[in-house]
Amino acid sequence: MPRPALALSGYYLAYFAYVGAYSPYITLYLKDIGLAAAQIGVLYAIPQVMRIFGPALWGTLADKRGSAAPLLRLAAALATVSFCGLYAGNTFAWLFAVFVAFHFFTSGQMPMIEAITLNHVRDTPGRYGRIRVWGSVGFLLAVMGVGALLDLFASVAVLHVTTVLLCITAIAAWLVPRQSAGAAAGQAPDLRELLGRRDLRAFFIAAFCNAFAHAALYTFYSLHLSALGYDKTVIGLMWAVGVVVEIGVFQCWPWFSRRFAMRDLYLATFAIGTLRFAMIGWGGDWWWLLVVAQVMHAATFAVYHGSAVALIAQSFGAAGQGRGQGLYTAVSFGFGGSVGALAAGMLWDRVGAQWTFSLSAVALLIGLLVLASARGQGSTPPGAMR
Repeated sequence: MPRPALALSGYYLAYFAYVGAYSPYITLYLKDIGLAAAQIGVLYAIPQVMRIFGPALWGTLADKRGSAAPLLRLAAALATVSFCGLYAGNTFAWLFAVFVAFHFFTSGQMPMIEAITLNHVRDTPGRYGRIRVWGSVGFLLAVMGVGALLDLFASVAVLHVTTVLLCITAIAAWLVPRQSAGAAAGQAPDLRELLGRRDLRAFFIAAFCNAFAHAALYTFYSLHLSALGYDKTVIGLMWAVGVVVEIGVFQCWPWFSRRFAMRDLYLATFAIGTLRFAMIGWGGDWWWLLVVAQVMHAATFAVYHGSAVALIAQSFGAAGQGRGQGLYTAVSFGFGGSVGALAAGMLWDRVGAQWTFSLSAVALLIGLLVLASARGQGSTPPGAMR
């Protein structure tokens, strides 16, 4: 593997190891220190809200500088420092402040590394999956390891492991290469003109629906399984099943990119996701059904994400990659994720897991209908998503 690809793979490995340690298990820590489900929902909405503003800011700055690498290094270092604030107190007000600072600095990292990676593989886009797969490996190792660790130690161990992994991520950010000279040459596309396209509007509406739906999963899936009687090792294994199939998809991404149109793949993930969330909500008493639902993660995350970043790359071009990836993150994980997390937090104790996950299924169904409607209206404009 060439050195730039190795450095990019290392960053994905470290970053998603932090995500695998933090995202599935921080709710268990928050519950153990006495927070209510609604408070956890508010805190879990913060990273989504930060993704509304942060990615657009970081992405625009990166496009203006012509390289995202220096800003990526700064954001990774400050994210590590701010996370350590969780050791200083556990009142809701203090946790709220720390979450705001921490997630502001993490919010822009993924759009920046995606822009750098897409620039690196722009002549052979099928290689994206071979680099991105290391993020899935990092997540898998962390989610399994921390799940087993929490069966032996108190939930505060989540903070210790996450701190170490954030430090490694900050080091990895310094090894990420700058974008090659001329990568951002040319004029960035006009955003108003792009959003005038029917297919791109449908893409963003569907992306909002996808993130809205997944907010319940990322916020409450571990608590859902715990309430059903599964121990923490099994919870980690359930997360791991999804990541194993995700790794398989990313390894095969060159094949997917040759055989299928990206917008067809993108649309198909919404049909599969609708079924998956219904199964998670109503099939929790059957472990094998939950395993099947986790296998569907291959479509609802890996295929979804691979096709989404490819469609953004097609639409925004080399000069607008930072802005395009930032806008995608803001609309989907930011706006959609924050609304979804707040909705899940308010509904969880009131209507239960079944109906909360049913709302997720409905959101994905809406996204599917929006995409199908846009696809059926007229011819595809020049330069539109393929």
